[in-house]
Amino acid sequence: MNHTERKLIALLLAACLACAALSGCGRAPAVRRDGEPPKTRDERGRLINNPTGTPAPVTGTPSPTVTPKITGKEPSPTESPLPGGRIDRKGYSADTILSYFEDIVLSAEYGDNDHHIHKWTAKIGVYVEGSPTSKDRSVMNEIFRKMNSVSGFPGIRLVTRQEDANLFVYFYNDEGYDRITPSTITDKTNGFATTWYSNYAIYQAKIGIRTSMGQHERNSVLWEEFVQSTGMLNDSYTYPDSLFYQGYNEVQGPNRLDWLLFELLYHPDIRPGMDMSAVTAASKNIFR
Repeated sequence: MNHTERKLIALLLAACLACAALSGCGRAPAVRRDGEPPKTRDERGRLINNPTGTPAPVTGTPSPTVTPKITGKEPSPTESPLPGGRIDRKGYSADTILSYFEDIVLSAEYGDNDHHIHKWTAKIGVYVEGSPTSKDRSVMNEIFRKMNSVSGFPGIRLVTRQEDANLFVYFYNDEGYDRITPSTITDKTNGFATTWYSNYAIYQAKIGIRTSMGQHERNSVLWEEFVQSTGMLNDSYTYPDSLFYQGYNEVQGPNRLDWLLFELLYHPDIRPGMDMSAVTAASKNIFR
């Protein structure tokens, strides 16, 4: 069965481990494997009726603090960062960017490590369940704005109807979060992301956020899960200030090198299914 005929699941488990004040924090493995999406349970453990295998939204209690609101409008058209859609790599050599890109985007920590590009090609509609804080909403606004500024990215926005969503985000307390955490995670985590793809194109995703952690850490976990759910499946010990650092940090967003990887992944010339040799060849006309 070839890649066009079969459906693949990328189970991305990029999460911060709950830890004591001095113990530090680790990240859960990123996994790709064949199979149907897991069934979803609500915050009280009830199985959601989900005959199609698509991750169903679950019931939660919205936070009474809802400002600032995330807009539900279509994202504005993005502009190329440079004429011709070229990317300014100032401060980093092409070799440095491509090496880190191969580590983070073309690799997965576990599972179907096929070394090909996986990315969204359709607009992303985000449906939020549970109890986000006003700061969580502000951070998501920032994530949406920054992602929508990238040339080639299909766009991400909040939606108010479940049927319009293809990315579901759950803000749950300890009990609810533990019930929806994929069974492959054996450690206590504070966040996870699961993505499903077919023919290398991501078509659905699910993010879980544990609401008992502090806001500063939540900001970091939100950035990590949203960015990694776009197809950046691996972690690395190479850069301690990176969003993809395998060890513990609480960075409040991607650094410049992280964002160069995102810009390269979503450049129009980088297509789902490309391998590293094809990415390297295409990059010669992408970087300035």
